[in-house]
Amino acid sequence: MVLNEEQRLLQSTIRDFLNQRAPVSALRELRDNPTPQGFDTSLWRELVDLGVSSIVLSEAHGGFGFGWMGLGAVMEEIGRHLTATPIFSSVVIGAALIEAADDHHSTEVLPEVVAGTRTLAFACDEGLRFNPGATATLLNQGVLQGEKSFVLNGSGATDFLVLARTATDTKGIDGLSLILVPRDAVGVTVNAIHSVDGHNFARVKFDQVAVDHRQFVGAPDHAWDFVSGVLDRATLALAAEMLGYFPDADGVMFIFLSYEFIPKVAVGGMGTAGIKAYVNMRLYNKEGKKVFNMREGGTSKKTVAMIKGIPVMKPAEITPMCLNATEKLVKDLNKKVGKLAGKADKKL
Repeated sequence: MVLNEEQRLLQSTIRDFLNQRAPVSALRELRDNPTPQGFDTSLWRELVDLGVSSIVLSEAHGGFGFGWMGLGAVMEEIGRHLTATPIFSSVVIGAALIEAADDHHSTEVLPEVVAGTRTLAFACDEGLRFNPGATATLLNQGVLQGEKSFVLNGSGATDFLVLARTATDTKGIDGLSLILVPRDAVGVTVNAIHSVDGHNFARVKFDQVAVDHRQFVGAPDHAWDFVSGVLDRATLALAAEMLGYFPDADGVMFIFLSYEFIPKVAVGGMGTAGIKAYVNMRLYNKEGKKVFNMREGGTSKKTVAMIKGIPVMKPAEITPMCLNATEKLVKDLNKKVGKLAGKADKKL
């Protein structure tokens, strides 16, 4: 990125601060002893005081108006120091969505986001990958019903921006609305998922949650008109964060997931089957040589009937079983991550 003088000064200020307050050892401590929020709240408070929650917002909404280049400079430093904060979920996506919707939430919610007293999480994904067109969470007659998986910063959010289907006769990205739902609303259940890199996610269930018209963010049924643009810019901010990883990196690790059916009880081809999730890790040094390779697995507790060696199930049952297996895998990895990190460090 080519920065102007003000942006370079901003980047230098954040770098100096994070050098003192957020060395990589802080992330390891958070990974080994996770907080309920999923991040260091006192560190976030200090970053807010430095103005990071205000950078991308316009001056009309209490921001500094530094724009996305200024934000990119901050994100690069957060990546360089591997700092776990809610800035991506709450500011880069959450606050930007509310500002883009340009309704009463801009004056009611954004000042609290800027002040750091409110943190937002975008609740979009319902499966194992980003696919908003498959949104099944439904708002019907003022009642919200559905479940979101892997909500970034879901553990620490005070409010959720929920992508839900409000036009029941639509498919894909048509007929979607964005709804602001407080974490403490009746019917909201948050189950934390702590990842091996110290960042937090959550599975969030909305069970018969009452919603009124003032909770709509932007025009009903047309959320994707402004959500897509915000997510495009958020992708650039994420790329800036990733850019910060590499200058001081000793290597690059590639991680990917795979799944397979496995028989759990089988007699003459009859029995039950589960799903096993595998994580594959490959570490390469600066010269591009593979120095570390690992494969770990976790099996779902849920099972389905198996007849003649073939699992019998509905397509809708596959994703919940994959999620269940993934959660078991992550739980097991969290117990081993310190040992694995030490082994990888020796290889580099």
